[in-house]
Formats: sequence, C-alpha cells, structure tokens
Amino acid sequence: MDKQRLEDSKDREKTIKGVVTIIASMVMHLVLGTLYIWGTVKLYITSYFRSEGDLDLKSATVGLVFPFMMFAMAFGLPIGVRTLPYFGSPRKMGFIVIFLIALFVFISSFIRVFGAFVFTYSVCFGFLTGLMYMTPIYVGMQFFPNRKGVISGLVLTGYGFGSFIFNYVCLAICNPDNLVACKNPGDSEKFYQDCFDKNNKLVSSTLHVAEAVPSMWRYLALSYLLIGWLSSFFLFDPNEFKKKEEPKK
Repeated sequence: MDKQRLEDSKDREKTIKGVVTIIASMVMHLVLGTLYIWGTVKLYITSYFRSEGDLDLKSATVGLVFPFMMFAMAFGLPIGVRTLPYFGSPRKMGFIVIFLIALFVFISSFIRVFGAFVFTYSVCFGFLTGLMYMTPIYVGMQFFPNRKGVISGLVLTGYGFGSFIFNYVCLAICNPDNLVACKNPGDSEKFYQDCFDKNNKLVSSTLHVAEAVPSMWRYLALSYLLIGWLSSFFLFDPNEFKKKEEPKK
C-alpha cells in the first residue's frame, strides 16, 4: 500500500511539473515568436538608419534582414535539442540562451551601421531563437509522450501570440499616435522623417518615430530577459523522473 501511494505521489508530481513546464514553454515562446515583428518595425528601422546618415538605405534592402534571420534560425533548429545535455538541464539552457538573446537585442540598440545590425540582430538573434525553439517542445513531450501533437500545438500557441503582443508594444514605444510616414521630393518611398513640401518648406515631422527605435530595442531586451528567465525557472527536467523510476540494483 505504501509503495502504491509512493508511486501515485510520483505520478502526480510528474504530471504537475509537466503541466507547469508546458505553460512555461508557452510563455518562453512569446519571446521566440517576436521574430515575426519584423513586418511592423521594418519601416521604423529603415527610417532610423537613414536618420543616422545612411540616406541611400531603402526598405527593400532592410527587408533582407528577415530572410537572413530565417536562414540563421534554420541553422540553430537542428542543433538545439542536441546541445541540451551540454547545458545540463532545460532550465540552465533557457537562462543562458535567453540572456544571449536579450544581450544581442540590447547591443543592437547602440548600432548605427546597418551592416553591423544585420549581424547582431538578423544573424545572432535568429540563430539563438532557432537554438531554443525546439527545446521547450521536446521537454514537454518527454513529460507526456502520448500527447506529442497536443503539446507542440499548445507551446506554439505562445509562439504565435509573441509577435501579436509585441507588435503593439513596438507601436506603443515608437509610434503611439500611429503617425503616417511621409514622402519628400526626391524620395522613392515614404519614411519617418522631417517632411518638406515642393518648396523645401518644413510641413511636419515624424522623425521622433525613427529616433525612438533604440529605446524600443532596449525595452524589448529587458522584456525578453524578464519573461524568458521567469519561464526558464519553471522548465523542469523530465530526466529527474527517469532516474527515480530506474530500478535499484
């Protein structure tokens, strides 16, 4: 009877920790899913680097950041779960990788050269999100091996909501009044900038939208760190139960 109670207690503990891990994984994927905010912030980024002196920069060039980011992510995806044993536990891996993600986003806020930004944000951020992408899903599946489809679906719900939520965060920081970009004489497209008429007279200015970009990255970096570390703390290791279940020799 005591042995049965002990087994039931272990099963309950495993189930509870499994459920908590899945919830934490969903929350972590809020951070990883911000990869897709690029469509919202692209014009802000283009306008920012133009305000820093790169007047030849166009939206089409800046748009290349996203495919580079996806390419870097594709490199991180297949090695993420394989590196888990080297970190020691999902929790440690989460703490380290999330810290690096926040660090590179924070560094990106100080960069004024577009080429360097491509490296710190597109390459480094993309690779690290790929590295961490599968680990929460994999860990959740280890707790509930007969519910793999459900687990992956639940976790990736957080991934989808990440860009949805942080799109509004970026808008609130950079463009809370939802101002429209303007096109100056000689420009081929609209940007957030000082707006002049045909007589070169200043009509209005949306330059402050572009100038808010560094603050946006810093707020995002802090948010990523807090959300990512909080969720990492609740990533339990399914291997601890495997060790408990091993028969004594």
